[in-house]
Amino acid sequence: MLLALRGAAFGWLAAQILGLTAVLLLSRWLGPAEYGRLGLALVFGTYACYLSQWGIDPLLTRMLVRDSPEAARLHLAAFARQKQFSSLVLLLLGGSLALCWRAPDERALIFLGVLGGLVLSFSVAPAFDARTRIGTYMFFSVLRQTGYLAAVLALWFFARGCFSALVVLIAAAGSFTLQVFLEWRWVRRNYGGLQWQGAGAAGWELLRQGTPMAVAFAAMQALTLCGPPLLETLGGAEELGLLVASNQLAMAAVSFLGLLSRLAHARLAAIPDTGGAYFRSRAWLVTLGFTVAGAGVALPLMLCSDWLVPLLFGRKFAPAAAIFAVDVWRCVGVLAGAVLGSALICQHRVRAYAVCQVLALFVGLAVAWRFIPAHGAVAAAAAVAVGRAAFALCAAFAFLVGGINHEEHEGHEDHEERLE
Repeated sequence: MLLALRGAAFGWLAAQILGLTAVLLLSRWLGPAEYGRLGLALVFGTYACYLSQWGIDPLLTRMLVRDSPEAARLHLAAFARQKQFSSLVLLLLGGSLALCWRAPDERALIFLGVLGGLVLSFSVAPAFDARTRIGTYMFFSVLRQTGYLAAVLALWFFARGCFSALVVLIAAAGSFTLQVFLEWRWVRRNYGGLQWQGAGAAGWELLRQGTPMAVAFAAMQALTLCGPPLLETLGGAEELGLLVASNQLAMAAVSFLGLLSRLAHARLAAIPDTGGAYFRSRAWLVTLGFTVAGAGVALPLMLCSDWLVPLLFGRKFAPAAAIFAVDVWRCVGVLAGAVLGSALICQHRVRAYAVCQVLALFVGLAVAWRFIPAHGAVAAAAAVAVGRAAFALCAAFAFLVGGINHEEHEGHEDHEERLE
């Protein structure tokens, strides 16, 4: 699978290096307090992005693979219409949230974070996936990260007096706009002019079909990013910057293997009989491999956290090492759950997938609510790791029960054939 990624893996690596460089520079230049405020705004931006996407990407990819050119242009126009509608609604909600936020100096940050996330939600990755042009998509991501890093460096060296989380968010929104512009230009060149007639009705249909996946993705992201808002609400806001730094490093640790899970999903989807023994054995085998890989990433990072975190972020962030030592164990649940979740989706059991994500969210929130007041940011990190492990266990149970039911159904059919 690593060899099959080729250009996409190279593009991912370049984007991650550029993004991590920006993260490390910003954390040092802004300091823990201001960097924590930036991270809080970016969390709300990520929420807005995933809510606007509404779980439609996998559905649209399948449509574009099978569509005629004319139908593809209609579905891409419907995708754009859906984003326009959902972005307008979410922008109004984000503005209302910002106005009601209890810290007045963070209101503009939250609004800009939501705006940047909504811009990024117009990214049209399914159009590239359908044409097997993941490498091109990653190239545009590299350009976005390059523009963002260049803006951060320019602000620091030429406008240091106004360097703050607010101007960094403006730079981030600008880099998102660059990527989205390049993507849609590529879409028009490769798919032709979009078919806007009937796009509104088709957009509503995409919303309807994507609802189960939207629930699942919203629960998944709410769990992944729940730490900073809960820490701010339940006490321990002074550790916000430390938690954001830990979260950034932990998510970087699992992001590359996310490419592998994306490829594993494609290979599982290529197996015709998704209820058969071969499909189940493949899914369990890849799950085992990914679980071992997750533990293989988490254990050494936990052991070296005391020197790794200060080395990357500076001595001011040294207390984040204890948080990262817990946070990094999300790798195990994320990787194991990615394969089992893909297996459920391939079996068209999207509702079961959504239920597992919602249950995992409740488990994580329960841990956070119970332990953050006493243990602060460490408990916020543990809530995510426990929640991701809970999803993997729920998905494993659902997949196992589905396999048993399939075997019983096959046995019943065999018995009827013998009777006949």
